[in-house]
Amino acid sequence: MKKVQDVPLDNRDKNLDIKCFPDVYPYGINGQHENRNIRITASEYIKLRLMSKHPEFGLNIQFLFYLLHDNIRQLNAGIFHKMNVTNPREKYTAATYLEQLSKQQFESNLSTIFSRLRNTEQYWKIPRSNLHCMISNYGPATWFLTFSPCEWLWSDLIEYLREVNQPFATKAANELIALDPVSTSRFINNKFRAMLDFICSPDNPIGEVIHYFWRREYQGRGTQHFHLLIWIKDALIIGVSSNEDIVSFILKYVTCRIPNNDISPELYRRVVSYQRHKHNNYCLRVKKTKRSVSKVCRFGFSRPVTDTFKIRDVAVSVANRRKLKTKSRLYDLPRSKKEININDYNPAILTA
Repeated sequence: MKKVQDVPLDNRDKNLDIKCFPDVYPYGINGQHENRNIRITASEYIKLRLMSKHPEFGLNIQFLFYLLHDNIRQLNAGIFHKMNVTNPREKYTAATYLEQLSKQQFESNLSTIFSRLRNTEQYWKIPRSNLHCMISNYGPATWFLTFSPCEWLWSDLIEYLREVNQPFATKAANELIALDPVSTSRFINNKFRAMLDFICSPDNPIGEVIHYFWRREYQGRGTQHFHLLIWIKDALIIGVSSNEDIVSFILKYVTCRIPNNDISPELYRRVVSYQRHKHNNYCLRVKKTKRSVSKVCRFGFSRPVTDTFKIRDVAVSVANRRKLKTKSRLYDLPRSKKEININDYNPAILTA
């Protein structure tokens, strides 16, 4: 390849985005840090670009990663926050710096600078503290839910992507999703918000919700999914309420039964398609004993066949799970032999 003889770009350059992306800034103007009569924040500028009627901003994958990993902007926000909470009357001298370094106080104070830098320890400190505070005040959460999109089979998502990307309307579903990650993420986010509204609605599909906490994560294929902790009003607590009441409460909202295909064909399809566990390298763990070496599913599949509901002691369940023992779940739902790999689900939420 021909060697390029030129001055390298500084990643702190004010016009870095204009110089690196001439395809989205063909006239070399209207960059993020351009002087404007009305100042806009970085988040406002990014939202305006991604929500623009001009699709080139949302379809340029390299431009999206540039906006996502703008570490300088995130560090500047952290430094600005640190300067705001620092006592302006306190004067730092060389002796003060050396003293704080020797006592390891300087690094702990500077750690707040990284509170805006995504996925650092300091970035998650506030959400983690909020969750610990909720558990301390509201008690243990009642339900833990995970929502994972099946975006390739969402006909309404594909129809929406074809509508907003008319020049590429003939492409396959997976190509459209990879082409326009911004519209796909917005659609999934709207779906999740609608599900959250349904869970908190007066229909009470899993009981009357009084508090909830959720976190968004990204899977290996790049698609977001969500984890939720939900607190239910007057929910029963293990160790406080009787086992009979706890069993009745769980069976009211949770099942592992395979529905009748003639009565509920859509629910049947979703259960056998999405709630049936299949072993893979992610779930299998090597378990060594004195006599043999085997692979065990860390999620406890296949689950035992039983005609009755079985509940175990919390301490025993935790200890067995760490040792990858078969009886590691807190409870076992009644299930037949054909349901040993069906994950627990709520029929109303799975239908929605």
